[in-house]
Amino acid sequence: RPTETALAAIRPLVGPRNIEIDREHRSIRFSHPGVELDLAGVAHGFAVELAAASLGRRGLSGTVDAGGTQYVVGVPLGKTHWSVGIGHPDRPGVLLAAVDVERGAVSTASSAAGGGGSVAASRAQPRLLDPRTLRPATAALGATVISEDGTLAGALARAVCVLGPREGLSLLERFPRTWGVVAY
Repeated sequence: RPTETALAAIRPLVGPRNIEIDREHRSIRFSHPGVELDLAGVAHGFAVELAAASLGRRGLSGTVDAGGTQYVVGVPLGKTHWSVGIGHPDRPGVLLAAVDVERGAVSTASSAAGGGGSVAASRAQPRLLDPRTLRPATAALGATVISEDGTLAGALARAVCVLGPREGLSLLERFPRTWGVVAY
C-alpha cells in the first residue's frame, strides 16, 4: 500500500484538470509530465458496442462480452428480450438480481478486492480506486449500469461504484434511457 508521502507526490497528477482538450485539432495534451490517461474502464464498452453493431447489421442476435461489459443485440430465440443476471460483487455464484434488457450494454464495476470474501482476497489489490482519495473505493461493493451506449455504461458503472448509491443513482438520472443497480 502506498504511503501518505507517495500519495501526496501523485495527487497533483490525478484528475481531469490535468487534461487540456483542443477541440479544433481533436487532440488532448497533459498539463504536467507524469500524467497518464487509462482508457481501460471505457474501452470494453466501446469495443462491445462496435462488435454488437456488426452483428446487428447482419441481422444476427447475440451477446458480446468483454470482461465486465456485455452488449446484447437482437433477441434470443423464442423470447422478446434478454435476461441478464447481476452477480453479487463479493460472493461468486450469488445473484443479486436479474434484469430484462431489449438492447444495449450491461457494464459492471466492483470495488471488491478479488471477491469471495476470503482472507487472501481481502489482501488483494482493490479493483477500483476513488480518485478523490487515491484509496480503494468504499461507497459501494459494486454497480451495474444498463445503457444503449456501451462506452457510457462502462464509464458510469465505475463512477457509480465510486460515488455509492445516493450520489451514483442521482448521476444516472442525468442520462436518458440509462439506469443501474448498486450493491452496498
